[in-house]
Amino acid sequence: MENAVEALKMAGAVLLFVIALSVAILAFTTSRESLDKMIKYSDRESLTIENDSRFYYLANDEKTKRYVGVETIIPTIYRTISENLKIIFNFKDDTSFLYNKKSGKGIKKIDWEEIEISDTKDQIKFLDGIVYGVSPANSDDYNKKFNIEGLSIEGCLYERILRAQNI
Repeated sequence: MENAVEALKMAGAVLLFVIALSVAILAFTTSRESLDKMIKYSDRESLTIENDSRFYYLANDEKTKRYVGVETIIPTIYRTISENLKIIFNFKDDTSFLYNKKSGKGIKKIDWEEIEISDTKDQIKFLDGIVYGVSPANSDDYNKKFNIEGLSIEGCLYERILRAQNI
């Protein structure tokens, strides 16, 4: 009788070990799949190495142009802060732009030399307003803080670009 109880305890322990191992393998598989998707959709510029012919984009000077797709616009926009990039949005129509200046001019680019915001936190808030839109309740404060008249179209930038490009 004592041997049967010990055998049941051992069988239960093995069963618990198999369940724990299965959960761990499932968790690692899910995280690997997520990582693979993130790498697949990541910005290709982060993979570039100068003077290595295996990479398609080599930036050697300030005049390098790079065309990004809709899927890589958001990461590229936020990299403008750390990498001092200038982004020009090439909308198909002349009525689409990112925001209005106080002079009434519609702006289609992100260039920190022209925007003149030096604080990193303010730069992030400015980009958040462009990327995610500004709620009507906060739009007056946002416009005063950044000396603009407002965003050209309400809504997130991704939807605005899709509408402007007729995608």
